Amino acid sequence: MDILGLPANFTRQLRHVERASSSPRLSSARLYMVTHQQALSALAAFSAHVHIWYPIFRPGFSEQYFRVISGPLIPSPESCLTLLVTAIGLVVHSSINNAGEAQSEHTSDPYFEAAIASLPLVLTDDSIASAQCLILLSIYYCCLCRPCHALDYCLIASIKVQNCLQNAANEDHETNERLIRAYWVVLLLESELRVQFSAPESGLWRLDDEISLPDSRTTWHFDIDTGSPGATATPSSMVSTTSASTDKVQSYFLAEIAMRRMLHRCNTAIRRTSDGKISYAPGIAVELELQLDEWHKYLPDLVRFEIEKDVAQSGSDTQLDGMDSSDSCPLSNFLRVQYHCCKISIYWPAIYQVINEGSHDNQLSDHCQRFWNSYIQLVPSIMAAFQECIVNRWTLYASIFMTTMAALKGSLSSCLQDTVDMTQLGQSFAMTRTAERRMIEISPSLTLLADTLAQKLAIESNSPSVVITSDVAEH
Repeated sequence: MDILGLPANFTRQLRHVERASSSPRLSSARLYMVTHQQALSALAAFSAHVHIWYPIFRPGFSEQYFRVISGPLIPSPESCLTLLVTAIGLVVHSSINNAGEAQSEHTSDPYFEAAIASLPLVLTDDSIASAQCLILLSIYYCCLCRPCHALDYCLIASIKVQNCLQNAANEDHETNERLIRAYWVVLLLESELRVQFSAPESGLWRLDDEISLPDSRTTWHFDIDTGSPGATATPSSMVSTTSASTDKVQSYFLAEIAMRRMLHRCNTAIRRTSDGKISYAPGIAVELELQLDEWHKYLPDLVRFEIEKDVAQSGSDTQLDGMDSSDSCPLSNFLRVQYHCCKISIYWPAIYQVINEGSHDNQLSDHCQRFWNSYIQLVPSIMAAFQECIVNRWTLYASIFMTTMAALKGSLSSCLQDTVDMTQLGQSFAMTRTAERRMIEISPSLTLLADTLAQKLAIESNSPSVVITSDVAEH
């Protein structure tokens, strides 16, 4: 934080405004009737906009969902699970139907409150369903951009999943597959959330070499139109489907697991010198980039994305053509975002070393250019992902904030200005200010991040070295 010109306690400020904004609601046990149309809409929205990112369920979940939702919904892990899927689906459905307006939990309140009535049972139960409930509670708060509450439930879910794994020796194949999915989903979720607040690890990473990868042939998907002509749909006709969509989700899930494993091992090119100082390690940087490019090389065609090796060759207009510079598939685009974020992390120490030393040789100059290329290519993709990926929206904006603050810091160093096209960089800075304000203002911590970034960019826009294009910023 100090390096980027922010208060040393900035992360603590984020936690404070987030914790002070609201608290998880608890409710006494009550029964609710879920209308047929709400159940269909919620399940379809959950499948299309949440489950694609965290595919926790196996085929057959639709049948389970409609069986439970049609029953008395007595407090239990199964009722809690079903009601949480409904609550999450309605939050997402409301956001999509309101043409990008900030999502609100009000439409989901009754279902969430009914689900919370089962929380004491969920916490004491040792079933996979209870672990799934805790994961869904984390996802619910992710969709509302409340990362602290999301992280709380995610860490509890991590412990629950580890307990389930210890007792899974004699389970049948289907139970094991559900548990494997729960493990990888909570690992990805924890990895997404924990780093933002420097929270302690839950211990899940100790098991990643022992746990099998999820079955790549089967995942749950729900299509409201499958097997049912529009309004005549009935719960009994709504069955789990297998399609190209499920194949794409599975390809993404495996690619995302591989990416997180790479990031967990190492993503920063530094070394300690003989006198104890930290220094940039160009050899490590090249090796990390080779591993990253190898990951990209073996991506399945369903989620493959294109990479522009040098933004100078493509021209600034291509990079700022709205969101057309990114792949149209949200899953592919999210992987592309992570690819460039990883490169930014690899080459940031090169930028930092040049800032400190005030000079660079040819190798450092080349590696600084790689940092700038990745940042300029990242911006249109991450802005698209912020719009598309509701469940990761908070963490995506946190990445926009941190990468832009780092790039801004580098741009103010006179010895780095010959390594980047300052016009392109200014256009990228301007694009970060086009995030939909209504999506930001639902979260106090997002608002703090956005306002802080806007203030920094406004101050530096007067610098003769940084040209922030006004027509893009006012878009």
